[in-house]
Amino acid sequence: MIVSQIILALILLEFYGLDQPAFLRTLLMCSILWPCAWSDAQAYLIPNRVLFVGFAGGMLLLAAQILLDPSQTKWLLISTGIAVGAMMLGTLLCKIVSPKAVGMGDVKLLGVMGLILGMDLAWNVLFCALLVMFAYCVFLLLTKRATREDSVPFAPFVLIGLLAAAILTGA
Repeated sequence: MIVSQIILALILLEFYGLDQPAFLRTLLMCSILWPCAWSDAQAYLIPNRVLFVGFAGGMLLLAAQILLDPSQTKWLLISTGIAVGAMMLGTLLCKIVSPKAVGMGDVKLLGVMGLILGMDLAWNVLFCALLVMFAYCVFLLLTKRATREDSVPFAPFVLIGLLAAAILTGA
């Protein structure tokens, strides 16, 4: 975990020259996703304690961004609200349609992701996560290692999606 954080930090700072707020948001989300991914892969549970730390960290980063540039307050609040709402609403709809496919931990995780990353990176992360998850599930189905009724933990793919999106887009 620490090695991946250092590599990600070096890539984002040296290669992309990322600004400090975006850099901190990406590293905070990566730090939150490691324990979530591990727990989800082991027990299909995403710990609320970790999500609360992510929520608190996201609120602190949002407050710091507002204090640093008060002229952007309206835009930051609206874009963050849209990101959180869209992420949570989308996963809640998936949970309603297929209750066994999506857990409440996934709903809360994507809400925290929307808060921390905002609209800019959250969509890229979700797209990369779903793309990798799709490829993995197709592989499992083709090799008959899983059936359509089996479940796959989502948080590890969100972590992979964050790393891929951060490295590919530099945000």
